[in-house]
Amino acid sequence: AAGVRALELGRHWLAAGILGAAGLVRETSIVVASAFVPPAGPGPRAWRRGLLAALLCAVPAVAWSAVLLAHYGSVFKGALDVPIVALMKEIGRIPVLLQTSGALESRKELFVLIATLVQVAVLFARPLPALPLWRVGAVFACLAFLLGWEFWMDPVNGVPRSLLPLSLAFNVLAPRTRGGLVLLLAGNLTVVFAPDVLTVVPITG
Repeated sequence: AAGVRALELGRHWLAAGILGAAGLVRETSIVVASAFVPPAGPGPRAWRRGLLAALLCAVPAVAWSAVLLAHYGSVFKGALDVPIVALMKEIGRIPVLLQTSGALESRKELFVLIATLVQVAVLFARPLPALPLWRVGAVFACLAFLLGWEFWMDPVNGVPRSLLPLSLAFNVLAPRTRGGLVLLLAGNLTVVFAPDVLTVVPITG
């Protein structure tokens, strides 16, 4: 959020530093580099500056990934999959969960799926490429179709955490109308089980 705000204020190098640091915390944040590429219209100078800032934003995560690859021999194993495959698998799993476990036990998986699809639909239905926040949200909306199955298997710590910038963009850019309020509620259904993230499981033995 701070990095995108710096970009909105025209402070490209500060934004590149902040977002580059975000890539070290969560590697998927590297796709935020796309926010530096300006929409159609600006001249060559703006494009060069945007591409350079995007490169600086991506360098820390790429360098750290190279270190992990050299040390462990693999990086991001299971993180990405063939587009739409894992998402369609999750869509097919929901009716089975509802039938076997009931709505109450399946609410986490169901709410994550609904919230994610609503957020993606709103971002794509209201394109605002001139806004850096929309560009960030749109890229993470695309990432939703690429996430591997392991992310969907963990409804609390998987998809919602990986697509957090999408949630931020959605909540800021969703229409402020009565219909928009319904979308805001649907896109934030994961808040219902947010307290579960804070649950401490005692270690025994």
